[in-house]
Amino acid sequence: MNGHIIRNTGSAVTVEMPSGERVDAPSVVAALDMVEQSRSMQCTCPSGDGSLRWPCPAHQVRDPRTVAGVDVSFPTEKHMSFAPEQCECHRCIEEKGLKVGPLPLSSVKMILCPTCGNKRCPKANDHRNECSGSNEPGQPGSAYK
Repeated sequence: MNGHIIRNTGSAVTVEMPSGERVDAPSVVAALDMVEQSRSMQCTCPSGDGSLRWPCPAHQVRDPRTVAGVDVSFPTEKHMSFAPEQCECHRCIEEKGLKVGPLPLSSVKMILCPTCGNKRCPKANDHRNECSGSNEPGQPGSAYK
């Protein structure tokens, strides 16, 4: 299924989501609101599963060390010397000395552009660069030549 279906039987309103899930709604207006909210949360990644570009509405940036607010990090991650909200471009990692234990953050984590999610984007190298939205090698300003 690739669309939303709203069924109004007179006694009940049901929204059938693209996933096949059925959700009861108190009214047709509420059903339309559900459809709008569902559409705004659909994945816009080229792959459809968040593996190539993020953040998209369905794949928001989140701290990978927590699940439902519970810390699930490995013991080796507990002493990380950076905050997830902090810039993690190659330039900031070098200038601020961001480390995981004794290692530079860039040696244990793939550094990606926060806008397009590509590793070869010039913004992944330096947050002051413009996002190119491209993963092509040899871009001016990219860490990958």
